[in-house]
Amino acid sequence: MKKAVIFDMDGTLFDTEPIYYKSNKEAFAEVDYDLTAEDYQPFIGVGSDYSRRGFGELLGDVELGSKVFDRADFLFNEMVNHQVPPLKVGVMDLLEHLNNQGIACYVASSSAYATIVDFTDRAGIAKYFKGYIGGDQVSEAKPDPEIFLKALDLTGYTVEEALVVEDSLNGVRASYSAYIDVIMVPDLIAPDDEVLDKCLAVVPRIDDIVPFLD
Repeated sequence: MKKAVIFDMDGTLFDTEPIYYKSNKEAFAEVDYDLTAEDYQPFIGVGSDYSRRGFGELLGDVELGSKVFDRADFLFNEMVNHQVPPLKVGVMDLLEHLNNQGIACYVASSSAYATIVDFTDRAGIAKYFKGYIGGDQVSEAKPDPEIFLKALDLTGYTVEEALVVEDSLNGVRASYSAYIDVIMVPDLIAPDDEVLDKCLAVVPRIDDIVPFLD
């Protein structure tokens, strides 16, 4: 029986990835670059430093890439300041179930700690979580396992007693490298052979993880 579930946030608990894509696409458009979904895919589920460097490589200009990153971040915050992103389908039912079963819940996200606190509080789900690890609390971003190892340490449980829920390939890689079972709930990225090999399961909805808790 799993005793702790560690959730990614963006694209897993909250439907934020389309908002991130929109804000990034608009920022790139301002410098006359058409950011495609294929261009954006490598930046899903990674840390800000990785994205900042990657934008520079994509544009062929490190300084411009950094400016575009900052502009996209500003646009994203403008979009979510007035209304918290919607929860993914099944999140409330799953959190209530885990609470009733006495299974501890945590968040380990590439987003900053303050953003995790803000989103979970405004969405009314903070009461379900015992702790958070944000991307600004680790030195290495996903796919490095650091964030999940820190989250595991926060739970006080063993790798066998924990489960990670992710939507991105980099998140799956990070959990796998931390030797923690991971279930993928695909969002913008469809599972490939690597995902299928590294995941305990791939399910269409987040509340479909329930049978894998035993």
